[in-house]
Parts: sequence; structure tokens; C-alpha cells
Amino acid sequence: DFKPANVVYVSDQHDIGRFVGIDLDGACALNASYPVSEIVSTPAYSHPMLERERRASGGLGQVAVTHALDLWSLGMCWMRIFTNEDFFASRGVLTEEGVVDSLVNMQQEEVSEYISQRFTGGQLRNIGRFLRDIMQVDGTKCLALSSLLPKHQFIYGGGSSVMASSVVRAVESMTARQHEMNQKLDAVSSDMD
Repeated sequence: DFKPANVVYVSDQHDIGRFVGIDLDGACALNASYPVSEIVSTPAYSHPMLERERRASGGLGQVAVTHALDLWSLGMCWMRIFTNEDFFASRGVLTEEGVVDSLVNMQQEEVSEYISQRFTGGQLRNIGRFLRDIMQVDGTKCLALSSLLPKHQFIYGGGSSVMASSVVRAVESMTARQHEMNQKLDAVSSDMD
């Protein structure tokens, strides 16, 4: 359930700090399939394919947990931070049910147009390119994390800016926590066998 309320900034002894994900009790192992009923998400930050599967299966279907789910959520967070507006509210969608309906029926062009209209100059243009790569309605078209960082130098440019180093640390932290969760789930599975 990646959303702004579940990310906190923690300063270290040198007051540099890092962003840390909290409320990970609903975390799932990466690259595994889960019943959609077990995947915790907030609709405004949820990937369209997750909500489509929930709707189509009456909550009984399965969905593969990939980086696309978390990267979509990250993209929704960034769009809110950099535009100072809610993606759905800006389109007149004000209820949770309306958000879910919007996600179920979402087309790639809607997201691409929103990004193109709001991320036009300077550093915002680079952020817009990054968002277009991660905000894929079809989750299979989302670039892998290993491809994103080298492609988008403004994020992974040697940590020369506060934003770059914070984003890199947040992604590294998210990946490390996902790896740790996978190991714990593997250990529990082994114990059950």
C-alpha cells in the first residue's frame, strides 16, 4: 500500500536522512501471484490491472505482484507532489467508487496526456519522461527497475542532488525490504514443508 502517508523522512546523524516505507504488513513477495483479496491498496494509488482483476473476478482472482504495481503507486505520489493536485479530482472524480471505476476503465492516453500537460519544462520534463515509463496502464509494459535507473540520469546521476540521492535511497530501501520480505516468506514456506 505505497502512498504518501506510508512514506516518512528519517534524518540520520548527519542530517542527510532518507525516505522509509512504513506500514508494510500487507507486503507481498515480488514476482509471485496472490489473490487480489490479499493485496492491500488504496484505490487512488492502486494500479489499474489490480482493480480490473478485483472487479472482473469479484475479488476472487489472482494477480502477479511485480514492480509495476509499486512503480505506479510511486508515480501517483510524484504526480501529486509535483502538480499539487490529485490526478482523479482534477478529472472530476471525487469518490472512492469513482476512482475504482476510473481505474477499471483507464486508457494509457489519459495518463500520458495528463503527464504531457503538466511536466513540460526544465527538470519537470525529465520527471515527465520517468513518469511515462512507469505509469503504464498495461503493467507488462512498465520498464524493470534495473532499466529505469540508468535510463533516467536525473534520478541516478551519481547522487549529485538531494532529490536524486533521496529517490535512489528510497528505491534501494524499497528493493532491500522487498528482498528481505521474500527471504522471510521463503523461510516460513520451508518451515511449513
